Amino acid sequence: MKIFLLSFATLILISAGCNNSPTKAPTATIGNDTITLEVVNDAESKRKGLSNRDGIDSDNGMLFDFREEINRKPNFWMKDMRFAIDIIWIKDNKIIHINEDVPPPKSITDQLPTYGPPSEIDFVLEVQSGLSKGSEWKIGDEIKLRL
Repeated sequence: MKIFLLSFATLILISAGCNNSPTKAPTATIGNDTITLEVVNDAESKRKGLSNRDGIDSDNGMLFDFREEINRKPNFWMKDMRFAIDIIWIKDNKIIHINEDVPPPKSITDQLPTYGPPSEIDFVLEVQSGLSKGSEWKIGDEIKLRL
């Protein structure tokens, strides 16, 4: 009997220490599309964004969190970007503006335009160029964020 209790107790302790359930990555769902997110919320990560990368998968995106910022109407630019993106501006869990197919600079000496929202935002979502048009996202669409 003691051996059984010891074995059962050992099994309980081993089971308690093993958590095999994977941590779920943050996601954004727009219509039938679910995007796995890389969330950036500190100044350095926001400054760097997707720069110096070779691309982003069609089911991934970068979410910039501006909820705690004083400036909630930021401007973005494509410094050191190597690929085109769509920029989705989000307020109150709805798309308020979309910049489609924003191109990377042609050279390091290019004058870089800036892109901004029409009003204050909570989040900015950057995704692969063409995803918003191909998925028929539009202003007013709801975005369900799971952070």
